[in-house]
Amino acid sequence: MSEPEVTFFVGEPAQPIGPESPQWLEPLPVDRNELKRHRADTKHEAALRYKEYFTCAKEFLARNQWEIVLHAAGHALKKQFRIRQIKAVHIHLIKHGAFYHPAKVTAQISHETVALCLNIAVSGAGLELYKAEASNLVRLAANYPAQVYVPIVLSNPESVGAGAGQTAMFAVQWLSGYREFHATRRFGQGLQWVVWDTDSGHWRLDQSRVYEIYRQAAFILTYYYQPCSFECVLNWHHAAGDFVVRSNGGSLDVRLITVRNYQPMLTHASREQPGLEDVLEGFLIFFIGLSIKMRLDRLDGAGDVIWMPGWIADAVWQGFMEGVDHVLAVHQLPAEFKEGLRQYMSIHSYDEILNLGQRIIQRYSAESEDTALVHLNLSGHADKLAGIVSADR
Repeated sequence: MSEPEVTFFVGEPAQPIGPESPQWLEPLPVDRNELKRHRADTKHEAALRYKEYFTCAKEFLARNQWEIVLHAAGHALKKQFRIRQIKAVHIHLIKHGAFYHPAKVTAQISHETVALCLNIAVSGAGLELYKAEASNLVRLAANYPAQVYVPIVLSNPESVGAGAGQTAMFAVQWLSGYREFHATRRFGQGLQWVVWDTDSGHWRLDQSRVYEIYRQAAFILTYYYQPCSFECVLNWHHAAGDFVVRSNGGSLDVRLITVRNYQPMLTHASREQPGLEDVLEGFLIFFIGLSIKMRLDRLDGAGDVIWMPGWIADAVWQGFMEGVDHVLAVHQLPAEFKEGLRQYMSIHSYDEILNLGQRIIQRYSAESEDTALVHLNLSGHADKLAGIVSADR
């Protein structure tokens, strides 16, 4: 039985790489910032070369007679294939992230083409995270089957390689047509937003479309909020490209591609079950924390940290309140709860919102550029939120 032809690619647009390429024996950049610096920061990360990266990815995919590729094809195309139908497999390193160096895998199977994503961990941070991330994605897909806004996991997370060449990875659904978006000042017209489309060319977003993206992102995070356990998606960041967008005719569609941390944002020890006031306060704290993080990005994904304009908070409020409707339905809370939540949030003054915001950012790293920028802008942000919640009574 013949094996499929396997080829490797890097860069945008994709360029082939292999043993004959000088880059083959070079160390992988740790993340997109290091890609600019052309250096590695630790012995482990400097030791892992492109050679080991692609060799481990191929080994992982080929296990159990290319079981993962066949499973991905069955999931995407809704029919079963056999190994002899796999003609070629392309493995394309698409990004140097702080946690993963993901690869887009494209397989030619019979007369069909199927794509999947390998989340490949090579750094210490990624190797500590990958099992928990896969578990988080599986859990959210299982607990929220009505609509899944995160990639479907297609394999168990596994370690591949050894020693300095160790990697770890798991396969997930490839979200076709979805792209990162970031703020930029490259066009000399103030702050702009651009979708990174390497196939059709980058395209700009006007304010109404940016508003829609942030509304949907806030909705997704609220959708996955657990009001009684206070569990939610934590440690996400726009600068990391955690949210992606696809143009679907005249509309936009947003997805969350990573869930590095899903756990309670609060600890509750006074009772076995939180009371009504605890649940209401949890929603308020969740919204304030959500609105703060939504206003943070980095120019072009890896540049200076920036604070988004105030109308982003309006988009977050709309998405949050729409998400609350789904939270109520999932957890079978009475319909009148939403009006009670509106009233509860509206009675909080600027000073109270500012105080809660200060408590929230105490959890941020003191050395983080994000933290310094939030401190500078928190007063104005609290004033904005106080106006939003009081106007919506």
